[in-house]
Amino acid sequence: MEFNEDDSQEEKQMKFNLIDIYNKRLTERIRRKEFVISRKLLDLKEQLRLDKTRSKEEKEIYNMMKVFARFSSPEEHEQLVQGILKEKQIRARLEELKDIKKKGFRSIAELNSELESHSRREEKNKKREDPIFLTP
Repeated sequence: MEFNEDDSQEEKQMKFNLIDIYNKRLTERIRRKEFVISRKLLDLKEQLRLDKTRSKEEKEIYNMMKVFARFSSPEEHEQLVQGILKEKQIRARLEELKDIKKKGFRSIAELNSELESHSRREEKNKKREDPIFLTP
């Protein structure tokens, strides 16, 4: 871009505005580059290693929450994601307990005793059906 002596004030102002816009884009590009480098997002081996340790649900949540990573530090973002995962686990456990309550159980001890007796019955049935125990 050139500034000439015969440029009007409006032309000069327009050129300054264009330079400001260009500088803002460069600044944003640098900020994004630093973000990617600081979060080690280009280290594909590390990212693959982390993905292998996560379950399918965890991967989904991490991918959904990636857009919010820029608003916090890596540690804060990790805490956020872990909190969401914990909430999901708690909600699943609550649903499980509600189902148990609907079946008429009043305590975990009652449920455990019922599960033990159920497994014993299945084991007896399995032994009866096993061809080794059948008499000719």
